[in-house]
Amino acid sequence: MWRSIGVDQPSILFYGIDTLSHANFQRCLPKTRDYLLNELGAIEFFGLNKVGRGTMENLIPMTSGCSFISEATGFPSANEECHLIWENFASRGYRTALTDEQIWLLAYRAMRRDNEGKPEAQYDNLSFIKGIQSTCGYVLYNSGCFEHQYVPNHIKERVFQVAQKFSGHPYYHHTWSVMLTHEVIGMAQHLDNPVLETMQGLKEQKLLNNTIIILMSDHGMISEDYAGTPDGLLEARMPALVFVFPEWFKRKYPSAMVNLQRNSQTLTTPYDVHQTLRDLLDLSSITNERLKCRPAQEQPGQIGMSLFLPIPMNRTCESAHVPEQYCICRTGTVINNASADPSVVRAATKAVNHLNSVAWDDKYQGYCAEMDLKRIIDGKKRTDGKGNTLYEIRFEVGPSQGIFGALLKVESESGLLTVSEMKFSVVGEIERQNKYGNQSSCLDKLGKGVAVGFIRSVCFCTNRGS
Repeated sequence: MWRSIGVDQPSILFYGIDTLSHANFQRCLPKTRDYLLNELGAIEFFGLNKVGRGTMENLIPMTSGCSFISEATGFPSANEECHLIWENFASRGYRTALTDEQIWLLAYRAMRRDNEGKPEAQYDNLSFIKGIQSTCGYVLYNSGCFEHQYVPNHIKERVFQVAQKFSGHPYYHHTWSVMLTHEVIGMAQHLDNPVLETMQGLKEQKLLNNTIIILMSDHGMISEDYAGTPDGLLEARMPALVFVFPEWFKRKYPSAMVNLQRNSQTLTTPYDVHQTLRDLLDLSSITNERLKCRPAQEQPGQIGMSLFLPIPMNRTCESAHVPEQYCICRTGTVINNASADPSVVRAATKAVNHLNSVAWDDKYQGYCAEMDLKRIIDGKKRTDGKGNTLYEIRFEVGPSQGIFGALLKVESESGLLTVSEMKFSVVGEIERQNKYGNQSSCLDKLGKGVAVGFIRSVCFCTNRGS
């Protein structure tokens, strides 16, 4: 039984595209972008900063407002304050739907059940997900097929189905497209026509009169050669984000819209998108009168700020909860001939030792080969928001030929240090920046949930473990 909802309560179409940076959105989806901006009056964000390496690390903050714990535990389900946002919409009487090409979001459904043990998403397509997995498997990155139909077109049909089915009642539809964008940066161009046709069809069928569209990604390319270049590193940290609002919404909440437009040019995060969605649950919170009374700062017990509030233009990565290694506000100084710089060599040695300590954990003993520093690719020196000296380096290890990026902090009490006195600590997680294929396949023997996440990108199976 649907609960009573205000007549002006809008539906939400969250159109997610995996591994799409803001710059690649501009390059590869020009027709979609032009239509969104010039026909639908969209607001494009230029400063969205990811808060973690991969999909779950960024979607968990967006969908729950909580930080991601680990790939093994995935979601802090024991913390009852962390609710998936569509649970909140469902409790307000919204119909909810989930359309996902792969397994990334299937975990979300499994986490939440109603009192009868049914999935909380009231109109889902689990059969679509299962069909994808069993019919095409991972070759979908190349084939893009589902039931002999182009996957983006299938998603387009699902968007229309949900919009038409619930046209007389508010809904929250969360879609996530993976196949064409996850592995090859240029494949995003094949989404331009399907996404454009989706937006055009919704408008032509008058299905956008009471619908807000949020087109968003989790991060840019992180596992291709381009990801290791200076431009690629920046793109990886800046995913696409675009909002489309109905005209009546813009007229009714002018101050909120002014703030959101202004915030499109400042530092923002997935946490902010979550707080924005929470405001959409209660539109009385974004009237001109209410906004005057709401402090333009993060509130106790929450992470992030609603984009309907004026986010400070001098916001820092620290205050925005962006980990230092992903902060787009840092630049630093390039270290010339980094491979011959003693301090860089010392930092790289520390990073390799750290990787070996992970690979030699008791759980993986005998499976992973010892790594050695093969070459230093480049390095930069910078400071963080607290004045600490940091080294940002890229290096290659053997025998895997893995290319890694690491951020290391110089540990110093005070005064100047000689190179021999310099001690480094790893900041955040060391990231692999090239593909590793099946190099860690021997870890499959350890069982489900044992060897997941970071270790997969580090381990190079020995003969004993293979």
